[in-house]
Amino acid sequence: MIYYIVVFSILILGLLNPAGGNKVDFLLGFFLFIFAICYIFLPKIENFRQYGVWIVIAIFLLSSFATSWELRTMLSRDLPLFTYNNDEMAYLKVVKLMKRNIEYYDASRIAFMGKFGSHVVAGDVWGWRLPTIFEIWRFIPGSGIGIYLLYLTLACGMLYSAFFIGKRYLGENMAILPAYLLFPYLHFAARDQILLLTEWWAMPFVIFALLFFVKKRNFLAILALSLAVLIREVYIVPIFLIFAFYASRFNKKAIIFLIPLVSFLTIYLYHIVALSSYIDSWHMIFSTRTVSSGTSFLNETLAFGSWEYVFYKYRVFLIFLVLAVLALFYIYRRISREEAIIWLISALSLPVLFVKFGVGPYHDYWGIMYMPIVLILAPIATGNFIQKSKIQKP
Repeated sequence: MIYYIVVFSILILGLLNPAGGNKVDFLLGFFLFIFAICYIFLPKIENFRQYGVWIVIAIFLLSSFATSWELRTMLSRDLPLFTYNNDEMAYLKVVKLMKRNIEYYDASRIAFMGKFGSHVVAGDVWGWRLPTIFEIWRFIPGSGIGIYLLYLTLACGMLYSAFFIGKRYLGENMAILPAYLLFPYLHFAARDQILLLTEWWAMPFVIFALLFFVKKRNFLAILALSLAVLIREVYIVPIFLIFAFYASRFNKKAIIFLIPLVSFLTIYLYHIVALSSYIDSWHMIFSTRTVSSGTSFLNETLAFGSWEYVFYKYRVFLIFLVLAVLALFYIYRRISREEAIIWLISALSLPVLFVKFGVGPYHDYWGIMYMPIVLILAPIATGNFIQKSKIQKP
C-alpha cells in the first residue's frame, strides 16, 4: 500500500504546469499523467511499454512547439533587430557576430559591452564562458532555429537516458518515472530564452556520461564528460571528486575522469591566455565568488524552474531532493555501492558547494547544474518499497 501511495504522490507532484494557461499544453500534460498511470499500474499492456519513452518524447516535442512561438521568433531575428539586457541575449549576439567571422573573444566583448548599454565587460575569469558551445552554435546552419532544434535533440536524449536509468534501478514497469519527472523541467527551456544559458547545454552531457558509465561504455563516458566540463567549467568539481574517489582506491576507472580533467586544464589554459588581451586574467585566475548567505542562495537554485510543476508552491524541489537522498540509500543497499557514490557526488557536490560559492540573487539558474540529476534520482526512491526480486539486475 505504501508503494502505491508513494508512486501516485510522485505522479501528482510531477504534473506539468501548462505555460501561460496554454490549452494544448494543459491537454498534453494531462495526457502524459494518465499515460504514466496506465504504464505503471496496468501490467497487461506489457507490449505497449516498449514504446513508452517514445511517447514521452513525442509529447515533449508537441508541447515544445505549442508553447515556443515567441522563442523561435526571437532566435530567428537578424542581428540589428534586437536589444537586450540579460546574458541570454548577449550569448545570442555573440553567436550572430561569430557567424560574421568575428573571433569569439572579440564577439563576447562587443556583446557584453552592449548589455544594458553598460560598455563594460566582466573583470574576472569566471565571468567569461569557455568558447566551446559558441563554436558549436556557430557551425549550425541557418538562423537561431538550428540552436533550438539542437536543444530539443539533447533534451530528448536526456528523457531517453532518464528512462533507461529508471529501467536499470526500478525495472521495466517503473522506468517511465524519471523521464516523467524530468519532463516539466526541460519544458521550461524549450519555450523560454533561458534556453541560451550554457548550463542547459552542459547538463545533457553529464546525464549521458552517467548512463554511459553505468553501462560501461567508457569511451562515450569520457567524451560526454569532456564536453560537459568544456561547456560549463563548474563541473570540474564533481569530476575531480569522482576521480579522487577512484584514485584513492587505485582503481583503473580513475582514467575515465582523469582525461576530462586534463582536457579541461588544457583548454582553460588557452582560455586564460586569450583573455589576457582583455582583462588581467592571470591575476584573477584564483578569484572566487562567495555568497554571504549560502543557504538562501541554495534555496534560490532549488526554486528555479519549480513553477513548471503544478504544486510548485509546496516547494516540490525540496521534496524531490529528499527523495533523491533516499534513492541513493536504495542504490547503495540493493544495487551497487560504487554507483551510489558516483550518483551522490554528481547530484549533491554542487548544491553543497553553493552554500559557500555562488553569485546571488540573479544566478538562481545555477540549479540547472544539478536539479535534473535530482529529478532523475527522486523516483528511484520508490525502489525502497519494491520487493528485491522485482528489480532488474545490472
